[in-house]
Amino acid sequence: MNGKRILMVLAMAALYSAAFSQGFFYGPHAGVQSTSFKWTDDFQDEFTSYFPTNYQRVNKLGFHAGARVGLALGDQVALLSDLSFERSTFAYDTENNYLYETEIGSTDTLLNGLVRFEKQANRLSVPLLARVQVNRGLAGLTLLAGPSFSLGLSGKQSAVFDTGNKTYPLEGAAGFTMGGSRFDEYRQLDVGMIIGIGGAAWLSEQVRLTFDVRRRWGFTSQYSEARKNFLSEVEGVDILGSKFLRGTYFTLGVEVSSGTF
Repeated sequence: MNGKRILMVLAMAALYSAAFSQGFFYGPHAGVQSTSFKWTDDFQDEFTSYFPTNYQRVNKLGFHAGARVGLALGDQVALLSDLSFERSTFAYDTENNYLYETEIGSTDTLLNGLVRFEKQANRLSVPLLARVQVNRGLAGLTLLAGPSFSLGLSGKQSAVFDTGNKTYPLEGAAGFTMGGSRFDEYRQLDVGMIIGIGGAAWLSEQVRLTFDVRRRWGFTSQYSEARKNFLSEVEGVDILGSKFLRGTYFTLGVEVSSGTF
């Protein structure tokens, strides 16, 4: 009886291995993204408390690149994951103008302009997506959705005063970390959701070119309670509300199948 069970397990394992090898695909991917912070209405941090005004987002593209692995579950459905390194820039201008004194005590050096701050973040992202292929024509329309996990690696931030003709540094580029301690600027792990639409063009029976546009919503508030308490107690800055990561991703990939698509 034990021998029969062992043979049955081995047979099932062989069948599963064969099916997996036929449906497995992999390949590189790369692209650009436009990212931003979503602030709650009552949001306030160190910068916005010093410059209390509305802010306009400055669109700056980032990039991402990495490797993709996936498993086809039939002709139209697949599970896939993209391991990506991504670099994003978040930039905002004040809507109101401020005065900037280039020489302390001299009224002749008062300039009028906007204040801009930038934050650049490096992250490692891993989405777990389900993809449905609507048709197999030349367009190869696909829909995809699933959870996304993003791990903060490092970052830097700066601030400038912009007169429209010239910029003056208010805060030099300084690095920041991401984690859960009071010294970390932001949380390290962000959990979110991705929904996207794309297409595929077959280059051969085993190779295809893919393109998709994805929208990502982060659900993790970027400030930890430890960081909020530290800024309030040590620097006298009250962090109010929350801010979340948002992004639109344009990705081009090549998929190579161990069997045929």
